[in-house]
Amino acid sequence: MTGLRAEGGDRVERVLWDGGSEACDTLLLHEGVVPATHIPLALGLAHDWDAVQRCWRPRVDEYGASSAARIAVAGDAAGIGGWQAAIAAGRLAAVDAARRVGRLTEAGFARRAGPLLAARRASLALRPFLDALYPPPDWVLAPPEEATLVCRCEEVTAGQVRAAARLGATGPNQLKAYLRAGMGPCQGGSAARPSPR
Repeated sequence: MTGLRAEGGDRVERVLWDGGSEACDTLLLHEGVVPATHIPLALGLAHDWDAVQRCWRPRVDEYGASSAARIAVAGDAAGIGGWQAAIAAGRLAAVDAARRVGRLTEAGFARRAGPLLAARRASLALRPFLDALYPPPDWVLAPPEEATLVCRCEEVTAGQVRAAARLGATGPNQLKAYLRAGMGPCQGGSAARPSPR
């Protein structure tokens, strides 16, 4: 579906798309599921750009160990894979922590980690296919319509972000100063992106 638009006054009343429209009173959109990176970013952990899903992800090893000693990131916070992968990732992080603090020998660690790695691999087997089939469209990161809200908490539009960039805002911190974009729980949607570390 392309050209999706919502119309209404104080709330949505109609949804339009290229080739059709429908009256409605509720609109739920899904343009990819990405990790919630608020906590890893606040902790100063390294992140990498996921070019396929077009989002930042905390940099972790196969056991969830992050760029900071003693901090692991597990489950959907490190990358969306579903509940089974999240459970396996959490258990892997716990087993790795036990090994790091000397509560598990290397042999004990290998015995416990092996089945968990296999379980996570099995639960993520379909992920590359889904990522290739449903990539986030270009307009998610660069909305073509000036009126598109990119920070719902502060009601900042794509047009306002572009205007602030023309005035000299070169990154998320400057946008926050100019527009308050990214100051609330939504973290600015398209407007606030962390810098790669």
